[in-house]
Amino acid sequence: MVRDNYDSTVLRIPAYFYTATRLVTQAQKFDINSVLTELNNKVEQFSKQGFGFELERIVRFVLAINKYRPIHCSTHIPTSDWLAQKHCIINVKNKDNRCFLWSVIAALYPASENPSRLSHYVEYKSKVNVDGLVYPVSTEEIPRFEDNNPEISVNVLAIDEDARSFCVEYVSPHRSRTHYVNLLLLEVSSNPSKRHYTYIKNMSALVAHRTKHDGKTYVCNSCLHPFSKQETLDRHIPYCIKHDAQQVIYPNAENEKKTALGIQISPKTAPRPFLHCS
Repeated sequence: MVRDNYDSTVLRIPAYFYTATRLVTQAQKFDINSVLTELNNKVEQFSKQGFGFELERIVRFVLAINKYRPIHCSTHIPTSDWLAQKHCIINVKNKDNRCFLWSVIAALYPASENPSRLSHYVEYKSKVNVDGLVYPVSTEEIPRFEDNNPEISVNVLAIDEDARSFCVEYVSPHRSRTHYVNLLLLEVSSNPSKRHYTYIKNMSALVAHRTKHDGKTYVCNSCLHPFSKQETLDRHIPYCIKHDAQQVIYPNAENEKKTALGIQISPKTAPRPFLHCS
């Protein structure tokens, strides 16, 4: 980006722009025009913020393509040992493909003993409105579920077993509802398309290995960062929700100082992390 200074010199700065993810299928083709339109709009918004910069040239254009893995939620998938030791999730032992439903019910109607038993939750099946849902439930269908149940909001995390880290698959826009349910997707290592919803009963314990804080933490559902105090989290949330859900992975989990972390600045000049692992 370039602009003229008042002293007749020319100022040049790098700027980074990105577009939303596009799903491409046989029925839904890639629309390059919509991508260009979105990029042009972001450049224009950047210029209108009072900086006075204009686009001079494009140095690098990256098109990232990833294979889409539609969720095929299976019957019960056992919890890995390292995760089970945290005692932070309820993994209902269902034999159908309704693990999403049973996990939500486990959150709403917790069992005092043997919480993984399906029999505890069957009687509450009619308490949840699942009209229009197709099993197995994909994350794209969760907004429909939230529309059906105005007192419930759902947040979904996925797990990387090899790195023992988590990423956000879905963040509910409804943050003031009576019930906020956090779910974790497990998957079969030999078949990543088979995934299984579980209920996260303790977010602090789930991400405890990401901090040296000794005690309960308060976790942001958008970036998964743990805070030692609720008031600190409360101050963080208004800034965090302005950006897409994201995850920061540190190459050395034992020593966060031994990392190389890049920061990409968006058109709104807001910090948006992207990864440079050393």
